[in-house]
Amino acid sequence: MSSEQPKVCVIVCDMAPYHEARYNAVVSVAPVDMVDAGQMMEAAYTRPDQLRFPVHRLDLSGLVAKLTALAPEVLVVPGWANEVAHRAILWALENDCALVTFTDSQLEGQQHSALKGFVKRQLVSVFDAAVVAGTRADRYMRHYGMSPEACFMGVDAVDNQHFARYLQSSKNELLALRSILELPERYILSVGRMVAQKNYSGLLKAYQRYVEQGAPGQLDLVIVGDGPLRHELEAQIHQSGLKDQVHLIGRIAYEDLPAVYRLADAFVLASNTSSETWGLVVNEAMAASRPVFVSISCGCSDDLVVNGKNGGTFDGNQVEALAMHFERIGDGSYDLDAMGHASQSMIQEWGVPRFADSFWQAVRFAAVEKKSVPFYRRWLLRLLFWAIQ
Repeated sequence: MSSEQPKVCVIVCDMAPYHEARYNAVVSVAPVDMVDAGQMMEAAYTRPDQLRFPVHRLDLSGLVAKLTALAPEVLVVPGWANEVAHRAILWALENDCALVTFTDSQLEGQQHSALKGFVKRQLVSVFDAAVVAGTRADRYMRHYGMSPEACFMGVDAVDNQHFARYLQSSKNELLALRSILELPERYILSVGRMVAQKNYSGLLKAYQRYVEQGAPGQLDLVIVGDGPLRHELEAQIHQSGLKDQVHLIGRIAYEDLPAVYRLADAFVLASNTSSETWGLVVNEAMAASRPVFVSISCGCSDDLVVNGKNGGTFDGNQVEALAMHFERIGDGSYDLDAMGHASQSMIQEWGVPRFADSFWQAVRFAAVEKKSVPFYRRWLLRLLFWAIQ
């Protein structure tokens, strides 16, 4: 091991913009080897000029050989839910390499069983340290056996500076942006894939209730994103008579997102299942100085939202609760400027510098405190990975 930082390799599966910002911060401290055997995400590698580090991109079949050639002292494997992670974990166990993982999993909303608990404890036990998203993920890892001192917080970070780029813009500049992007004068914003866990149907029902109650403030609803449920949502909008107030603007460029956030009155994430383990779009909205209203199903709601300070929380399955927030946003009951300033201030504690700091703390801890994994557990994991592939 070197006298400064251990030799580190990170497994990634498709380099998205938020990965770029995180790992650019990591390599500002010391170099790391990046290995990507994913290559499936549509947004991956759309901005290669932004990377401050090389990435070894390869097929899954070449993963073991590449790791052997790189010979890291610490291997960082974000999660354990795919075959790339399985092969990387087994390589580390067979080559006496310390293991670090990332997770934003939560116990809340999960169905528990003795068998699932046993399997997860076996998985967690092979990692020497973890970088966790926040309070819920920290609780999750401790529940499944990781020691408190081996957990470091802050994995779910975005490039706050990118989303804050219009904070100093003048009213005239923002007016011009609104015209260019063809956005309504006042709107509530939601961003994400049109899939069931995002609960867009519930969001539309809450917005419909707000309209039926007089629509104070005349707020429109803007939804950014696309996905398999788009046609269903379009039909719901049409049947509800909301086609003039609800705008499905599809996917937009990463470079345009900061303006869309900045011009919104407030941001809403209405997910109603525990599958929303964090909610990075909340980070983005806060960095753009927006009030955020977040379902309690979302992992970030415990850490990023303080009711009445920078927004509020609600039960994603309670239409009336969200409709009430819409009314208060529209009628001026909430001080949206103060909430937005609070959001922008609070998210500074959850940016990429914290991710980089936690990354290196976890790596150093794992290198020093590497555990010995019993032979039987290695074979148990091999059998488990084989069974779930």
